[in-house]
Amino acid sequence: MRLSVKSLPNGAVVYLDNRNLGQAPVRSFPVDARARAELRVEAAGRTPLRQTINLGQSRNLRATLPASAPLSGSGQPGTQQPRTRQPSVLTDLNTGVKTLTPLPLPPAVPATPTASAVPTPFAANEVAVRFAAQSWVRVTDKEGQVLYEGLPPVGSVLKYPPSVSVRAGNAGAVRVSVGGGPEQALGEAGEVVTRQF
Repeated sequence: MRLSVKSLPNGAVVYLDNRNLGQAPVRSFPVDARARAELRVEAAGRTPLRQTINLGQSRNLRATLPASAPLSGSGQPGTQQPRTRQPSVLTDLNTGVKTLTPLPLPPAVPATPTASAVPTPFAANEVAVRFAAQSWVRVTDKEGQVLYEGLPPVGSVLKYPPSVSVRAGNAGAVRVSVGGGPEQALGEAGEVVTRQF
């Protein structure tokens, strides 16, 4: 079986069952046949797409990721648009079938408060994760519970208590420091790396 994924805009990051397949367009990627697989397509500033797809046959898909509307007012009086979010759309290019995949707001919101709720001064062995460039990341605690998963804005810093695991899809873009110490890259550019801190 083969999976091809295009994106609008071009260059979105494509994941299949949490495996980074690279940036769209992904052409004829070999996949195992299965009835259910989770497809995720993400790009900074865009509504991400997350959908279960059937890989019983080769698929040729296009993910349309609309610009994420700001969650606060735009400052323009009489404008009702700022809070609306366009759903992402998955189109099967073989059949023309389109599937809307709106992402509920609650999962997208906790990441920012969780990161900013940690006090600014470094606590002993506090883990700070800074994003020098775009990278998908998943942070889990020692029990394996997901604390954060997504594409943080470039330049943002997430802080966590010690004993976390950080998995990044572009390890060269992720800088980690412990207890206010020197930053170190998680790995090489484009490398998928998981490390414990």
